[in-house]
Formats: sequence, structure tokens, C-alpha cells
Amino acid sequence: MSTIKANRWAWIVSGVAMGGAGLILSFLLVFATQNSERYEPHYQWLLWANVALAASLILVILIALGRLALRLRARKFGSKLLLKLAGIFGLVGLLPGLLIYTVSYQFVSRSIETWFDVRVEGALEAGLNLGRSTLDNLTIDLANKARLAAERLSTPLSSTGQMGPPPATGIIELERLREQLGAQVVTLLTESGQVELTAGGDGTRILAAERLPLSWRQEARSKGVMALVEGLDDRNDDGLERKPDAAVAPLPSVARVLALAWMPDNSFSLQARGHYLLITQKLQPELVRNALDVQAAYREYQQRSLGRVGLKRMYIGTLTLALILAVFGAFLLAAILGQQLARPLLLLAEGVGTDWVNPGAPRTQRLPLSVYKGRYLSDVNGLQDFAENIRQRFELYANDPVPGERQQWQESYELSLPSNPEPLTLLVRGAELPPNERLIVFDDLTEVVSAQRAEAWSEVARRVAHEIKNPLTPIQLSAERMQMKLEDKLEDPSARQLLARSVNTIVTQVQALKTLINEFRDFARLPTAKLVPIDINDLVQDVMALYGHALEQGTLHVELGEGLPHILGDATLLRQVVHNLIQNAMDAVNESPLADEPARVLIRTDAPRKDDGSIRAVRLLVRDNGPGFPDKILKRAFEPYLTTKANGTGLGLAVVKKIADEHGALVRLRNLGDNNDSIPKNGSELGYPSQAHTVRGAQVSLSFSKLSSKTTQAGSH
Repeated sequence: MSTIKANRWAWIVSGVAMGGAGLILSFLLVFATQNSERYEPHYQWLLWANVALAASLILVILIALGRLALRLRARKFGSKLLLKLAGIFGLVGLLPGLLIYTVSYQFVSRSIETWFDVRVEGALEAGLNLGRSTLDNLTIDLANKARLAAERLSTPLSSTGQMGPPPATGIIELERLREQLGAQVVTLLTESGQVELTAGGDGTRILAAERLPLSWRQEARSKGVMALVEGLDDRNDDGLERKPDAAVAPLPSVARVLALAWMPDNSFSLQARGHYLLITQKLQPELVRNALDVQAAYREYQQRSLGRVGLKRMYIGTLTLALILAVFGAFLLAAILGQQLARPLLLLAEGVGTDWVNPGAPRTQRLPLSVYKGRYLSDVNGLQDFAENIRQRFELYANDPVPGERQQWQESYELSLPSNPEPLTLLVRGAELPPNERLIVFDDLTEVVSAQRAEAWSEVARRVAHEIKNPLTPIQLSAERMQMKLEDKLEDPSARQLLARSVNTIVTQVQALKTLINEFRDFARLPTAKLVPIDINDLVQDVMALYGHALEQGTLHVELGEGLPHILGDATLLRQVVHNLIQNAMDAVNESPLADEPARVLIRTDAPRKDDGSIRAVRLLVRDNGPGFPDKILKRAFEPYLTTKANGTGLGLAVVKKIADEHGALVRLRNLGDNNDSIPKNGSELGYPSQAHTVRGAQVSLSFSKLSSKTTQAGSH
């Protein structure tokens, strides 16, 4: 795996690990502060999950430190810088983490201790005792009232000798008793616990028949009366009322005090039996709620007080684990970011050890770097002026540096080489190195500048086509209408001829302008190439059908290679390219033919091969024996509106260059000398000729590197 991919995966793994650890720690703290029961069973696996993440980060850091140690032992370039960067980033993450941890440790320790104050505990106990005393007083008071009422009702009547009120007046008597006592329900039960009479409330029969335990009756019979509070235990442990949908017994409507008094039968009847008097008094809801809240708060306080040490350990352990994860993350990011920052230096060190640092090197040097080692730049033939400019720039920077400028300078230069059809645009950066050395870095911006020029000309073409084309048609129509209106009114023949010549000149120039505008529009609106496998030989033969007369005269010759692979291209756009190149060559040999040779244009297709015999590209050559390209054309060959033709627009080669870029093809222009050799020959240093050469033609070549698996058949004409 490459270094870039390895660093990318390291970023992904570390990011996922740190994100997961942060989420787990957040949930851990939330559960801890809530102190809910569901926290306890999840604590162990949350803790171990954090420990596992910490172990993973430790392993990654150990691997990174091991690799760094190996680099230091091997004395690789940039290892010390990487170590310093990792240490700096580690300290940046460690020191703030330690400060936050120390403050948090003290805060947690003291905050937990303040939760368990003696005064708070005393206040909770006082509140709980107050509630208990209130309920006890209510219970005792109702029990006394029930005893007195039972004694009064158990007194036998003098007339009948029967205990209690007669049944006819029993309900009235119980209702009067209920109102006197302020009770909710008053019930008279038999000795077996069956309801005999009841007054007030609803649901008392169910209460008396089903919920009057035997123990209650026994206690009431032995002590005379028993009393208790009912409805205070049907709550959750946290003191909150159960929800209606809870899977437990429903909560009673209200809490109340029950008093059960024994009514012995004091009559002298042989069938004498006693009764029970049950009095139910409702408790105030606010009193019940406050009492239960105090009880729940006291219970929770006692639970936390018992687990105070464990709670403190839990918080401190969580903070410690968070600190460890933060420190590990800081060291991991330090290693990764340090590697990212040191990568440009490592790339530079790797590039210095090779002959071909970038694609611009062979264009400027023409020979391997080893040929120029140990030589001054000014000693290289053809680079004397360039070396002098760089020397002056170094001296200018040393004598008058720009305030605030970094310890380097940069300038753009145009380097003209006769072996290249256009000058090279170079971005040169220079820096002084100790003890007395200089570093120069070249960036070839020729393609970038060319693309910017093409884009600028496209914008100009769009504006020109829009602004100029609109008034041309009215101008032509106005001139023709003027001729039609005035021709019959002019009696002088010379005046008529002058009018006709003037109108014809206007119409001719308007048509020429329309042609120019259309060509500009087509240049600006070239469609995007749709690449499909096509046969370059078939494409050339299709275009040759337009030049049948030149083929018959022997001016145009075609040599098609055999077994060429198909190229990936757009047939419509490539036909335009071939047509433009052939038309330019035909115009060159027709306007300025050589005196000692007949006009000749050659179209050739072939396939240059690599050293291992495989096909490198498919090439299309258009060669003529005309006057060749002037120097100004070679320097700016692909710029629009640059031509030597009287009626040319200068868009032919610009369109060719633009379409070639769409196909990823390489376009080369050069002049030909004797024996069709290029000028200058490649044997001289940096391509500079040692003597003048005679131009005997020109050549344009297109090399297509995007190939298909199909092959073509060939022939020649």
C-alpha cells in the first residue's frame, strides 16, 4: 500500500476510534449523573469497551514509534524533523489535558463530599420524623374516636335489651357518626367480618368483605381497637407514583387511615354476638405527597451516602480514562500530522535522487541530469542568458530583500529553445542555503499558460461574435438597397460603376467578416469530444475524398501504416483536424513553392514503439515542402488570430490544439531541413544548432496515446 493510502487509513481508523470513545464516555457520564439502575449492569462492558479502544490506540502509537525509531536508526532524511513535530504536538495535547484533569479531579472530589453534609442529613431526618409524627397522631386520634363510638354503640337499649341501634335507624345513626367524626366511610360488620350496615363512600363492601384480614379482627378484639395507614406503600422505590400502564397492581385512589374497633355484646341474650366498627378517614393528598417525597429523598440520600466512595472512584476513573484517550489521540494525530508536514521535504529528497524530477525536465535539459552534474548553469550552451538573469535575481534579493518576505524568491521566465516550437514558461524559485549554496526549483507552466490563453481567446471569440455579427446583415442590406434605389437615377455611367464597385466592396467585406465571425464562434463553441474506437486510416481516407484533384496531380500523397490499433476519438472533430492540417499544407506549397522541387504534401500514419517493442502511440504526420513556419509562428503557433496568410484568420492551428487536448493527444510543429531532418538536430546540446540551416518544409504531428484493442488495415496512394 502506498504512503498516501496508509496515511488515509490511519486517519480513518483514528477518527473512528476517537469518535467512538467520545460517544461511549458521554453516555457513561450521563448514566453516572442519573444514577439509574440500568447504569449498573452496563458499567462493566462500557468500561471494557473504553479500555479496548485505549489499547488499540496504544498499539497504533507503538507501531508509529517503532517505524520512527527504524527511520532514525537508518538516518533517513526528515526523521528528526518528524520526531520534533510529534513531540511538539504531543505536548500541545498533553499539557492542557493534565491541567483540565487536575482541576476536574479536585472539583469532583470536593463536590461529592459537599453532597453529604451533616446538616442536610439532619434536615432530611427531621422532615421524615415530622411526617411520621403527623401520620401517627392522625392514626391515634382516629383510633380513640373509633373506641368511643364503639362503646357508645355497644350499650344495650333498655326497652329491647338489644345492642346498637335498630336496623331501621342504623343507617341514620352511622351517617350521623360519620359526619361527627369527619370520616369517609363508617361500616358496621358482624363478628365474622360480613358487612351489616355502611354509611358514606363507595366500594366499602369490597373493602370490608375482601380486604378485612383475620389478623386485624384478632388485634381489634384483643386490644379493643386497631388502626393503620393504608395506601402509602403502592409506589416505586424512587417515591414516584406508578404509571397507569405499569405492569403492577393499580394505585388506590387516595391514601387513608383505617380504625377497626371491637363492639362486644353486653346484652343478656343467649345468642349474643359482638360486632366490629370500621371507620375510614381520607388523608389530605398534599400531606401524603410531601411525606412520600421526603421519604424518597431520605432513602436516596442514604443509598448515595453508602456508595460515596464507589461514586467518587467511578467519576475519577472516568476522568482518568478520558485523559488517557485524549493523550493517545494527541500523540496519534501528532504522528500523522507530522508525517503530512514532512512529506513535501521527503518528496523533494526523493526527487533530487532521480534524473527526471518532473515532466518539464526533459523539455528543458534534453539530456539526463547526470550529464550536467558538477557544471555551472552558465557553462551549459544556450542557457547563458538564463543563468545571468538568475544570478542577478539572487544578488538583488541579497542586497535589498523585501520586508516580510520569506527566505526565498520566485520569478517567471520565458526560455526559448530552437528545439521547441514555442518558448517554455518557467516559474523559478530560489533560496540561499548554508554555507554558500543556492537551491533553484523549476516549474514548467507552459501548458497552463497555453490553456489560459486559449480560454481567454474563447471568451474574446464569444464576445466578438455577439457584438459584431448583429449589425453586419443590416449593413449589407442597406448597401444593396442603396444600389437598387440610386442605380436608375444616375445618368453618368462612371457614377453607376462607382456605385456598383462600392456596394460590391461593402458586400464582399461583410461576407468576409461573417466568415471570420463564424470561425470565431466555432472556435469558442467546440463540442466536447465523445471518445469511441475509430480507425485513423479510414478517417484519413474519408478526408482524402475532398482532395481528389490534388491526388490526381501528384501534389498530395498518402502513406498509411499497417496494423495500427484503433484510437479513442471523436470522428467529427478529428476530420476537422485532418482537414485543417491538409489545407494549411496545401496553401503553403501553393503560395510559396520551392524553386527546385515540385509542390508536395505527405500524409502519413504510423505507430512509434517503445524499447520493449510495444506500441507507444498512433501518430499522424502532415509534411510539406513549403516555406516552413516563421519564428514568430513557432513561438505562438497555437494562439488564435496568428497567421501569415493574407486572408487567413489564424484559427486553424488553435482549433487543432484545442481538439487535440480534448483527445489527450500531443501536437508538435517543426521546420524541416535537408533530407527532411528537423531543425535543429537533436545531437547538439539542449537542441541548439552550431550553424545555420536551410528551411525546406514544415511538419505537424499528432500522437494519440489513448488506444483501443482493435487494429486497422492500411494502404498507400
